[in-house]
Formats: sequence, structure tokens, C-alpha cells
Amino acid sequence: MKKKESIFDLSMVKKGDILDAPFEGDYEYFSVVRVEKRKIVCVPWNDEKDYYEDGCPEYLEFRFYPKDVDYYPCVYADSEKLIQFLRYEKSFDEVFGDIRPYVRIRCDKHIILSAEDLLCVIKRFKEKGFDTAEKEWIEPVRVMSATIFDFAETSQLNKQEEQYRFLLTPDRLLYNTFLDLINCRYNGVDEPDYDDLIRQTGNIINMRTLPVIEHEYPDWVMEDYIAKMDNDEMYAAATDDEIALFVKFTDILCEKGNKTAMYAKAYALYGGNRAYKCDWCASRDMLLKLMEIDDNPFLANTLGYIYYYGRCTDGVPEYDKAFYYYNIGAAGGVYESRYKLSDMYRHGYGVKKNDTIARKLIDDIYDENYKYILSGETKCKFADVALRMGNLNRYGIGCDEDMNDAYYYYLQADFAIKQRLREVDWYGDASVAEGIAKAIEEILPHTIYKKAKRTVHYYSVGFLLQNAFRIHRRVEAKIKKLSSGQYRLTFRILPKKGEKNPPRFFVTVPQAHFCGYLDKISVTAENVFNFRINGKEFDGDEATVTFDNIEYDNYCMYGEKVMHIDAGFIFIAPKTDEGREYRFVSVVFSPNGKHYDYLCDNPDVNVGDEVTAPDYGITAIVAAVFTRKESECAKPIKKYKRIKIVD
Repeated sequence: MKKKESIFDLSMVKKGDILDAPFEGDYEYFSVVRVEKRKIVCVPWNDEKDYYEDGCPEYLEFRFYPKDVDYYPCVYADSEKLIQFLRYEKSFDEVFGDIRPYVRIRCDKHIILSAEDLLCVIKRFKEKGFDTAEKEWIEPVRVMSATIFDFAETSQLNKQEEQYRFLLTPDRLLYNTFLDLINCRYNGVDEPDYDDLIRQTGNIINMRTLPVIEHEYPDWVMEDYIAKMDNDEMYAAATDDEIALFVKFTDILCEKGNKTAMYAKAYALYGGNRAYKCDWCASRDMLLKLMEIDDNPFLANTLGYIYYYGRCTDGVPEYDKAFYYYNIGAAGGVYESRYKLSDMYRHGYGVKKNDTIARKLIDDIYDENYKYILSGETKCKFADVALRMGNLNRYGIGCDEDMNDAYYYYLQADFAIKQRLREVDWYGDASVAEGIAKAIEEILPHTIYKKAKRTVHYYSVGFLLQNAFRIHRRVEAKIKKLSSGQYRLTFRILPKKGEKNPPRFFVTVPQAHFCGYLDKISVTAENVFNFRINGKEFDGDEATVTFDNIEYDNYCMYGEKVMHIDAGFIFIAPKTDEGREYRFVSVVFSPNGKHYDYLCDNPDVNVGDEVTAPDYGITAIVAAVFTRKESECAKPIKKYKRIKIVD
């Protein structure tokens, strides 16, 4: 049974005093707010400061009878004595005697400790040992932290650090060192590394005389900074100082074999960015080191690209190595590795040519990625795979040559890459977009779709609605009879319970040169021969039918036919907003070399002129001058760079 310090009456109780009161089967400390009649009104002691400062009624108040609690009047301590204890020059009992509980200690002055004070404490820990220090110092300090004392706000230093996003301030570093000291047992450590804590605290003290770039930080601080800075948005938005610090931290941790830093540097070197210039060989070497310590199949995929394109051998492919690493990536489920293996089987690069395997690989990946695009996930690899599906049909790889089918898949690839370019900026996507646009330009004259027709006739709407069923969604049809006697059918994908934004229809209509998402699809049924709903002939003006599959003329729900309509259907493709017209030049860097497209506002630039490409900084020759509507461009306008004229 707990022993009360003294018998007390309500007249003894003062604001801020401590009660040890029963709460949910245990005892908990409460701080006195006021006395009401025969009860003491309290709040949990750790909410005391906020309650008193804000007078905030949102804090839950508790009421206790005196007979139900242990009462502890506040003990006010001299600040100089408290500082002696907080610096661990003396133990708590040596300064205050046997005063319990610690939560009753008060001081009229809020004490501010410095890094030098903490350094003094750590040295005493090292001298006395953790077990002794835990009893003499840690237990009371845990209670006093933030109520009686805090650490100094080194404002000048903090202002330096605050110029760097994601970098901890000296105040925070000091507090974290303090937490490491008092919580080591909670973290599963029997004895702290005192020398390391002394070094960390000494570094914080040294920060006063050094610029941020020369500060020393713990590895975990550097790793956290790297992880938060390592993305395209931050590379674009960061200041030069932030980038310099990122490079410093990355280089330090790479030497220590830190995976976060090694990933950041390997992929920065791959193509280059603001932090590191492109260095394919250094990127390759870092990726190979990572593969020794990490089994991520995407590492093998990236190495496959380096070897496939001869990045480290002056453009001479190393197909045997590419084939090896693409196989590792493919076994790990990486889509890029799988479709690059298809390319290698198709052309016989590093492996015996095999059209059947090339086709099978793409068929499988197309089906998998089709579900992503149907669900609105446009960051997937659908564009790359649809392009390859188009190529296989165009050249009759594993199938009969069919230009019309090829154009169908190229349309899908074109839509998907434009969507992806709006959301992300993956290395090589601009080239993919240009390749798709070129394929469409070359093949369209050889198809039956040369001239776009917005009005398209179908014998079944299943072709338009099929994507909903592939992702197992229900579709609602609203039917309305028109004055002409025809019927208007409007379809939409029904949301699931609690779903605010159901998927849209993904529609490809090569006759109209259209591919895209539609919230709803409307068709006109003409020459209706047989129209039945739930087995009964329909001759009304309006109806609504829900179904989850179409089998030619039959609309089914859970395998049961709910509607049958034998008719022809007219679909009018939506208008494409072609947008503003832009002037382009296509340049080459060597005779018969690859063409690169740039915006060019100067009307005086002509074929044969010398220009400077901004992303390469070298002279190129204008091979063509042309205009395109925004909708016709291979990628969003903001992704194109403007050519510079050579004086």
C-alpha cells in the first residue's frame, strides 16, 4: 500500500501541486488546476504547461476526492543547484535529498543547457558507468526534460542550417544526442558509445565557427538528407549549396558502403544530373558493387541497358553481358528486362534469333500492362510494350504482317507515352515518344485508316466496353428512345462501394485516329431488330440495365442474360483539341545521324543552317523545318528545348 506523505485537507492544495491518483486500473500523476467544493480538479501532469498557458478547455479535466489520492506539494529548487545536477556534477540525491516523485520539482527559472553542459554529462557517464548514472541522473532527468530545462537555441547556427531543406539544425542534433544517451536501454544498448557521443557533441560545438558545408554529421543524418534530396523534383528545385552538400554526403557514405548513397550516386551518374555529370563507367562500377550487397533485380536491368547500348564502349554493344543481366532482371519480374529480352530474341542479339519467344514475351507483358492502363495507372510500361506490339505486327514477327493492327497498337503507345511524360521524366522517355511518332507517320499511309473519320459503325459495343470487363467492373447502360425511333445507349463504369472515382473507359478507335480515356460512352442503336430486357421485349422510352459482360448481342450479369439487342451502333469519337501550332527544326549531329527535334521561333532558320543543341552544347545541322499542332507533338510542349542559333 502506498504511504502518504502527510494527512492533508483541501486548504493545503495549491495550483500546480501533484496528485498520484488511480486511473484505468493504475496510478498516474496529475497536476492540480483548482479545488471545487470537496473535489480536486486536475489534468495529467504532462499536459499541465499547455493547459495553464492556453487556458484551453479541450484538455480533459479529472476530479478526485482527497481520500482517493496521494498528495505531493510542489518543491521549488534553486536554479544554481539544478544546474549542478543537470550537468551531473552531483547526483540528484546529493543536491536535493530523497525527494520523490520527481514530477513535483519546480524551478522559478526555466534552465537552458548548452552543448558544453551535455559534454560534461557524457564524460561523467563514462566515469561512473551507465548503471550508476541511470539511477543518479537519467530517472529524474527524463521527468524534468522540457518542463524544467531545454537545450540552447543556437539561433545563428540554425539560420545557416535552415537554408538547407531536410537538414537537421544544431538544436535538433543536440537533442538527439541527449535522447541517445538517456534511451540507450530502450534501444537495446547496454552501454552507450561514450567516445562517439563526445565526438558528436564536440562537432556541434565546432559548428559555431564553420560553414555548413564543413560541418560533420552522423551517418544517419547524411543518409536521411540523401534519401530526401534524391528525386527529380529536388534536383530541379535545390539550391547550388544544397546540391553541393548532397554530393559531399553521398561521396562520404559511398566510401562506407552505404546503400542509400550508392543508389543515389549510381543513378545520378547514369545519364547525369545537377549533382553528378554523366559517367557511364562509374555508374556501371557502382551498380556492380550494389549487386554484391543487394539482390534488387532493377540493378541488373540497369546494367543490361548500359551493356546493350555500349555506354562504356563508345557505342559498341556488349550483347552477351546485356543478355546475362536482362535475364536476371526478367527473372525478378522487371518489365523492361522482359521486353528488352524480346528485342534481343527478335534481332538475334547475344542469342539465337527466335521470333516465337520474342512474340510470347511481348504478348504476356502487354496483357499485364494493359490492366494497368485500364485502371488509369499511366506510369506503367504500357507505352513501351504497345510500341513493340505494333512493331511485331508491322514486320510479321510471330504473326502475319498487318499494318492496320500495327497502327492500332502505335495509337495506344502514343497516348500512353504522352500521359507518362506529363507525370514523370524518366530517362529515355523523350526518345520513346519520338520513336512512336515516327512509326505512326511511316505506317499510317499504308493502312485503311489514312483519313480520320469521327463517325464509326459497329455491330457490337463490346469492342468499346471490353476494358471494363477485363478489370472485372460492372457497367450501367441508360437507354433512351429518340424521336427518330432509334435508341441512345449511354454507358458508364459503376463505382464500387465507397469509391469516389471509378476507372474510365480506355478506348482505341483507329478509324478516328483516337485513343484515350472516356468517362462515358454513348452510341446510337439503328436498325434495331430484336431488343429484349430480362427476357421481355422492350418497347418503352427509357430503361437502365447493369451488366458485367457482353457476348456479342447479349449483355450478361453473373452469367445470366439481362439484355439482348440486335442492331447496328453508331459511335462518334470526341473531338481532339489540336491546340496551338509550333515551329520545329529537326537536327543531326553527323551525316545520316539520328534526328532530334527542337522548338525554333526564329523564322529565318532554314535547312542546312548550323545551330547549337542546348542539351549537348555542340553544333548541329538543320535537316528539316516543320510545324506541328500541340496534339500532334510526340511529347508535351514543355518537354521540348529551344534551339540556339550559331552566330
